[in-house]
Amino acid sequence: MRPTTCGLALILVLSTVPAAALPPGPFPLDGVEPETSVLPFGPRAATPVVEAAAGRRRMLVREHTGTAEARDVPWVVGYVETSVGRLWWKTARGPALDAEARTPDRRHEMDVCLAAESGRPFFRSYGGDNVLIPECEPVREAGMRARSAEERRRRADAERARRRANKALVREAAALVEHLTLAEPFREEARAVGSLLRVLATYEPSARPPAAKPEVTARSTAGATGFGYDQCTSPDPVEDGCIRHLVEIWVGDASYSSGWSGNHPFAFQLGEHSATWAWSFDALYEEFVWEWTSNNHGRGPGDGGMYHACDWWSNWIEWWEIPYRATCDHVGGTYGFTSTNGGHNCNDDSYVNLISASAGQIAGTAVCTDSWVRKYHPACSGEFGYCSGCDCVNY
Repeated sequence: MRPTTCGLALILVLSTVPAAALPPGPFPLDGVEPETSVLPFGPRAATPVVEAAAGRRRMLVREHTGTAEARDVPWVVGYVETSVGRLWWKTARGPALDAEARTPDRRHEMDVCLAAESGRPFFRSYGGDNVLIPECEPVREAGMRARSAEERRRRADAERARRRANKALVREAAALVEHLTLAEPFREEARAVGSLLRVLATYEPSARPPAAKPEVTARSTAGATGFGYDQCTSPDPVEDGCIRHLVEIWVGDASYSSGWSGNHPFAFQLGEHSATWAWSFDALYEEFVWEWTSNNHGRGPGDGGMYHACDWWSNWIEWWEIPYRATCDHVGGTYGFTSTNGGHNCNDDSYVNLISASAGQIAGTAVCTDSWVRKYHPACSGEFGYCSGCDCVNY
């Protein structure tokens, strides 16, 4: 990444503060000297508890054409002051959405990252294939299994406490930014942050994990051949704090606008847009933990017109494993609304999301590079995230 001088700034609404007024936070500003503003929100506009900085940065991204090139990425960094600490957020704007996928509030693919005052990001929302906020990506900690049982237990308890604190932070922040507005050109970013916080504050899965698949458990205890995650080998995985990943498939009409137009190439058939939401399930305390959403070039889970269709579950894995996210961009195939000519669409991406999050593997070369138009979301009959064959690669 190569920073450039600030190209965009927020239009002032209440009062201007010096750039240094934005306190140090979890997101590096890439050497850019941004302008900052105090931003109003709803009935509490007289209380300046929200600040943001905006600008551009130069990034090397993988385009949907399959080539890598440098591009200016508009970004916004901000925080919300709550009674339980600061909630930091960062957005990065990607390519424009296809005309069929645009909504009144969303015209571009948009990555959003949330972080607590401690500086550790705890939730990621991806707009498309490219990762536009690399500093938000989780780091998989190696060697955890080799640590002592006492240390692993202490780390697990600390992780649970952190996650509960993050939920309290989001619930309060969601109410504060209910009417958050940024002047153009960043109004879309404000709506993305507000919408995401509202969904996180109000939605939780109602599903509970089915019984583990015996043959998968047997394979995992024999050495976990073919798995990308550290499998839980405990005879009592619940009491020993093991977890399972849940991947929800969310579905809506492929065209958000008024249905299919008569001159659209898909006018002769219907289709769906799909997106995914990855969770971790702590069975010991019956708690779901946010991880990430993948909007797959359109609307995301919880957005207008999207509904929860079905679930995929992983087998029992160790608590330190974070759901891995892969898309068709990892295996090839250019993005296109119709997914023809060796390309992929949102439903192809959802399939790759499912395998990567539930099994820690990258699979889908055939799905992402063929010329078959997959009009509907992937089936929810996965073998508990187990993928076999030469199409599966551990991450």
